[in-house]
Amino acid sequence: RAAKARPDLAAVEPTSHLGARTYDGRPALVAINADFFRAQPHGVPEGPHVEAGEVVAAEGSYGPSVSARFGIPQPAFGIAADGRPFAANVRLNGAAWTRRAAAHPLARVNAPPGADSLALFNSYAGPSTPADTGAVEAVLRVVAPAAAAGDTARAIVVRIDTLPEGVALADGGAVLSGRGAAAAWLRRLTPGDTLAWTLPFTGAPGPVRELVGGFPMLLRHG
Repeated sequence: RAAKARPDLAAVEPTSHLGARTYDGRPALVAINADFFRAQPHGVPEGPHVEAGEVVAAEGSYGPSVSARFGIPQPAFGIAADGRPFAANVRLNGAAWTRRAAAHPLARVNAPPGADSLALFNSYAGPSTPADTGAVEAVLRVVAPAAAAGDTARAIVVRIDTLPEGVALADGGAVLSGRGAAAAWLRRLTPGDTLAWTLPFTGAPGPVRELVGGFPMLLRHG
């Protein structure tokens, strides 16, 4: 199980605290440190992180990624949806779409959107999305969550928000945020629309249930 300090993305806890939790009703037998975390925002993983099928963070969300800084792919360790463990160089390659709107790139999770791509905020983002002048946000009610990263999730559009203050994240809700071309894409949505998205990681053997980053890759295939 990939365990993240709670209550939200920017948080830290001792490994012993994470190991003392129960997961799916069972205690942990062993707890070990995994990825590095950023100093700002404090506690955000450097690499990708998936916990119980939900994407918590993607690489490079809050500054240059390991790949950008050192010129190598982002290594990660994960458990696929079918239970297979894997070590691979991975990268988030998400997309969102509706029946009326063609698929648009979805490149970040729980981080402000890039120039023209979408960002998804879920329960790990905290009580609300960050204040972001120029961003358009679609407030969503999730009706079919993804069982693993790479599966399709579906939600109903509740409203479109263009104010800079950020919006509250309700229980069972999510927010899609975008600037530039992504903001124009979001403006075409209307309340009641059904929206779908997927968050696969290229390099993974399929949908991912658990994922933690690390650096560098030390051993692979024996």
